[in-house]
Amino acid sequence: MNLCFTGYAHPLGETSYYGAERIIWYLMQELMKMGHTCTLFSVKGCRVPGVEFIEMPKPWDDHKDLYYEAIEAKEAENGAPFDMVHSFQASGCIDPRLREKPYCLYPFMGFQPFHENLIAYSKRMNEVHGNKGTLIYPGLPDTGLPIEKPSDYLAWVGRIDAGKDPAIAIEVAKRAGVRIVLMGPSYHYPYFHDHIWQHIDGDRVIWLRGVDDEIKYKVLRKAKGLLQTNWSAYHEMFGITMTEALSCGVPVIGWGHKT
Repeated sequence: MNLCFTGYAHPLGETSYYGAERIIWYLMQELMKMGHTCTLFSVKGCRVPGVEFIEMPKPWDDHKDLYYEAIEAKEAENGAPFDMVHSFQASGCIDPRLREKPYCLYPFMGFQPFHENLIAYSKRMNEVHGNKGTLIYPGLPDTGLPIEKPSDYLAWVGRIDAGKDPAIAIEVAKRAGVRIVLMGPSYHYPYFHDHIWQHIDGDRVIWLRGVDDEIKYKVLRKAKGLLQTNWSAYHEMFGITMTEALSCGVPVIGWGHKT
């Protein structure tokens, strides 16, 4: 099959270490192993060996569907339509003509008019879309990660922004009297400045910034637990970092929300 993927808001591929960016890359890798052809429409910086990569000028547009226009142009160039369009658009306008193509849509909060062919990665996200999607939790390749004796700290992994809200993790760790290691890039500087920076002391609260897999798993394997702090309005509730922690034998501590 000739498969089309529309990318996320951030670069993905071999250098992806977080969230949806790596889920898309894992999916494309497995599909190519099965003999399918993948074409990716995404933002600058993607590293996707074996995939035809078409760079998009920006992640999204609120007034027109940039991805749909690019897909139509590529289909015209190929002289044939894609067998399936797998859309990971993070936001912006979705052209209603997408319904006329074989497609599945990775759901986000702004896409509620699109109820059919949704792929949700948490029960909460599926509920937001009327429980009309297909629930598929994110998975990992079989990497055989070793399990180690826990040390004296908790871990938190993800983008540092209000939706992920690591400030809650810092507060929980401080109340519990436990050190915490934050791993992840500061994607939203005002939130980072106002809620995170003043707590980082290199001892009780440690920030490792963006990390690769080797460092991330080294830290996770020795953590007492992973704090999952996504707030309910974010609707995510289950992410790939939870799978990564569990694969290292590390318990996940989070909200009492549907996952």
